[in-house]
Amino acid sequence: MTTMRKTSELSDGIRAKPLIKTEEQCPLCTQYPGINIANHVVAVDIANLGPADPAQPSEEFWTAKAKKWGIPIGEARSRLCMNCKEYDNSQENMDCIKKGRGAKIKTSDLPFTPKWADIEGVPAAVCERFNITCTSIRTCDDWVDPTMEYDSRSQAY
Repeated sequence: MTTMRKTSELSDGIRAKPLIKTEEQCPLCTQYPGINIANHVVAVDIANLGPADPAQPSEEFWTAKAKKWGIPIGEARSRLCMNCKEYDNSQENMDCIKKGRGAKIKTSDLPFTPKWADIEGVPAAVCERFNITCTSIRTCDDWVDPTMEYDSRSQAY
C-alpha cells in the first residue's frame, strides 16, 4: 500500500505552495490566480491530475490509473476528486471560492497542450493536497480513500 504524505513535500522533492489561509481563513488558491495555476502545474506534472477532458473516454488516462493503483479500470474511474479525502467542499471553502479571484481561473487558462476542457456546472472545491481549486470529476495519482485515517507521527495515511 502506498503511503500519502500530508505535508507539501511531494514524492520527488517538488513542492506545492502549502495550504496557507488568508486572514479571512480562505486557502490561498481561492484568492490568488498565480498560486492556483502554479499548483495545478505541479499536480499535473507529478501526480498526473486529469483527464484533460473528463467528458471524453480518455482510455489511456484511465488505463494508466488502473495500472498504477492495481485495480480494474471501472474502479479507477470511480476514484474521483469528489470522493478523495483531500477534497474539501466545506461551506467555508465554497464561500472562499465564490468570492476569490484565484478560483475564477478556467481550466482552459492553464498552460497545457492540448488545452484542458472547462467543465461547466460541476462543483469545484479545494484540494488540500495540492492547494488548488479542483473540479470534482477529475483525479490524480495521489487520490486518498476517504475512510483512511491520517497518522500525524508518520505524516502518512
